[in-house]
Amino acid sequence: MPEFMGQSDSVIIRNSKAYWNVAGIESENSRWVEIYGNEAYENTGGILVFDLPGLTQYGHSTKVYNNKVYDNNHENFAAKGNIVASILPGIGFMVLATHQLEITKNEIRNNKTVGIGVISYDLVAALNEGEVEQERSIGGVQTVNNNYLLDTLYNPYPYKIFIHDNTYSNSHWFPALGHDIGKLFMMKSFMSPPDIAYDGIANPERANPEFCVQESGDLTVLNLDAAHDFENLTKGLKQFDCVGVSAGR
Repeated sequence: MPEFMGQSDSVIIRNSKAYWNVAGIESENSRWVEIYGNEAYENTGGILVFDLPGLTQYGHSTKVYNNKVYDNNHENFAAKGNIVASILPGIGFMVLATHQLEITKNEIRNNKTVGIGVISYDLVAALNEGEVEQERSIGGVQTVNNNYLLDTLYNPYPYKIFIHDNTYSNSHWFPALGHDIGKLFMMKSFMSPPDIAYDGIANPERANPEFCVQESGDLTVLNLDAAHDFENLTKGLKQFDCVGVSAGR
């Protein structure tokens, strides 16, 4: 069974097992959240922290730690137009448009496309351009909101994201190739799917998104530069190093 919470405050998800879902464990537009001691495996995406437009509150202040997130390579069977239909098979963590998030001390292994993906709602909307938007949510699942810019209180860009002291491994050489992002990973990081990928779309009104990675080991880390049609995609861990900066919890 999936673990889902939406528009909630002061929530703990712990000691759960989530498998055979599109979204294994998901925190949506929730505040002061801790997710720890869980296992997420054989889902499309293991653990998701989303902030979506058009709802009654917006999320922040989440800590995700001491979880085992592995083998999340299940096909995505969500209906087109649903926000979770944007999840590529093979994602360990997917972070969407939230802030004040810390991801630490998790075991992340054998998620074939990416260990941790951090993206803006701009990218989700662009990838779903041309899809027919459903008239309403189905089963509590939010649809992609093509008019998200009309929500003036919503910030579609992730910031104050702190990723540190996790462990990564991936026995897969190729990402899922049924999606344009998977094909991009294949071309730009051949036979080495990224451990961490950031779409590179930052808030134009915020000089520093404070996207910070402090990890060790020989990791594959990508800044996709999706804001400029992926023209200046860059690799390397040091580009996200910001010693002394936390997620602001």
